[in-house]
Amino acid sequence: MKRVKVLAFISVLFGLLCASQGEVHEVSTAQELIELFRGVSGSTLNADIILLDDLDFSKTSINSPLGTDSNEYCVSYSGTLDGNHHSIKGLVMNNANDGAGLFCSLENAIINNLVIGSSCSFNGSTAGGLSVLGSGSLSLTNVTNKATVSGEEQVG
Repeated sequence: MKRVKVLAFISVLFGLLCASQGEVHEVSTAQELIELFRGVSGSTLNADIILLDDLDFSKTSINSPLGTDSNEYCVSYSGTLDGNHHSIKGLVMNNANDGAGLFCSLENAIINNLVIGSSCSFNGSTAGGLSVLGSGSLSLTNVTNKATVSGEEQVG
């Protein structure tokens, strides 16, 4: 009987530890990544993301960074994105009076093994290939930007 209680306790503890780490989302298409951000309630998407393929945004209607809602409010991405050596392709933003980038904000995020391809371009008052804004602890490993980035104020 004691063994069953101990195993039950360990099982509950393991479940709580896994839940506190955030969800892991496997993403195969640009639309799946867009939908992941549309489903956020709150100011931060805290989830781990693994890309399973290159993401081609050329057939999407996205014209603002991921995490930007219809009221121009910004949901920060906080988690680990493993690009799995895949590329972001065909993402073009021309937001002369606003921000342009893949994400509107990165906060305490880790990005690994990702390429922002040369078919992407970002033009905005503030612009960045990966993100418009960044705060907290950010770690980028093996991240390459081949996109054209231009802006007026803060450009990176």
